[in-house]
Amino acid sequence: TKLCPGDNGTYSVYPVARASNYVWTLPAGMSIISGAGTNVITVDVDAGYLGGVVSCQAANACGTGPNRDRNVNVNVPSVSASIAGPASGVCGATGVSYTAAAVFSATGYNWSVPSGASIVSGQGTQSITVDFDGSYSGGIISVSATNACGAGSARNMNVTGAPGLPGAITGDLTICPGQAGVQYDIATVSG
Repeated sequence: TKLCPGDNGTYSVYPVARASNYVWTLPAGMSIISGAGTNVITVDVDAGYLGGVVSCQAANACGTGPNRDRNVNVNVPSVSASIAGPASGVCGATGVSYTAAAVFSATGYNWSVPSGASIVSGQGTQSITVDFDGSYSGGIISVSATNACGAGSARNMNVTGAPGLPGAITGDLTICPGQAGVQYDIATVSG
């Protein structure tokens, strides 16, 4: 149901009793390269392809039957489900990894990072390594899955330079006047 310019595809219908040939109608940018007049065709997709309807009719000396249709689309990748990596506390950090969730039909991934951040390695792949300068305050890291059809929608992640919200504070809830050495803790905050 999804093709890109440069792809080949095969379409078929079950044989129809007493049909002597089959009439195929294709969307713009798609052409039959083998099987014309039969119940199985191979098509080629060129740069003018924008999707549409593949249609087939069984025919014989008495006429042509009704259409059997199938909607076809351009195989633009979907948006990545998520980006994994730290969302805060990256000011001055180096070698920070970000990974996009895999996208079916993607052949590459296009990343962009905000001012104050630079991609050290991995552009075009599912994972990148980023260095943040010492004045980085925040911005959006973005990734789009790509293939021969183009780029899908972007997945964005807001990344701040300052550390994030500390977790719950642990320690005694009730203390006595004059009590010494009472300890309170939080889990380490990234950055």
